[in-house]
Amino acid sequence: MLLVSFVSMVVTTVQNYLFSTAEGAPLDMFSVEFSSAIFIVALGLYFYARLMRDRGVLV
Repeated sequence: MLLVSFVSMVVTTVQNYLFSTAEGAPLDMFSVEFSSAIFIVALGLYFYARLMRDRGVLV
């Protein structure tokens, strides 16, 4: 299920940035950085949860 979420996030991001019109959503660096930050935080949370599961904290 997590893989589906990551793939859909990537597809939505690509669709928003490559196929958006100038009137709809202007592409600026803040938008790209914010999308990247969301992806990095989600990836970090995934690896943190796996680490805690392996240590027996999460069941």
